[in-house]
Amino acid sequence: MNRKINREQLVSLINGFDVRAKKFTEEQYNEVIDFAFAEMSTIARLFSNEEVVSTKEFYDNNELIYTLDIQEDVVYVYDLYLTKENQDFNTYKHGIRKIRDENVVYKDNREVGRIHVDLTKHNEQLVFDNVVIKYFYTPQSTSEDIYLDQPTYLALKYALGMSLYELLNDVDRSMKKFSAMKRAALSAIPNDPEDLLIGKISIFPDGV
Repeated sequence: MNRKINREQLVSLINGFDVRAKKFTEEQYNEVIDFAFAEMSTIARLFSNEEVVSTKEFYDNNELIYTLDIQEDVVYVYDLYLTKENQDFNTYKHGIRKIRDENVVYKDNREVGRIHVDLTKHNEQLVFDNVVIKYFYTPQSTSEDIYLDQPTYLALKYALGMSLYELLNDVDRSMKKFSAMKRAALSAIPNDPEDLLIGKISIFPDGV
């Protein structure tokens, strides 16, 4: 079961490592948190999320070619598709048809978190319901609540300690926390999202 973590809890974890941290400014806490998340993201893909964007407003405005930007610090978009809902439940899981067509919905080749949609390019001229974007990202000190499994939570605790002692110029303690974080983070790698499609080719034309 994943646990919910917010900024207040992160600050509490930082303060628990060293009493000197209790004198930190908000900017210093931000620095520790941001560096910890950044270091974790260099070790493993530990944080994933998804955006589900309704196409209704775009159709209503007759806007069939548009761009979507994810607000978080995206590392990699690992799945991207359009949906057509209320379909045959015997053919499509939960009655949702997923259309993966790079002519219709595709990633920008320069901006990692930018997605382009061209609803005029689909052969069947379907009216889609949603654009679904699944991605890995790096949380920040300004992020809202995040949800972590136990190995990732443990890795985060070590990463916060590493980042704190880096700021306090305590190299020995920082390196020890880094080694512990690396061990914990690597143990969390098998917890990739169940729907991760990297390296897989669907036998279905719509990527069901």
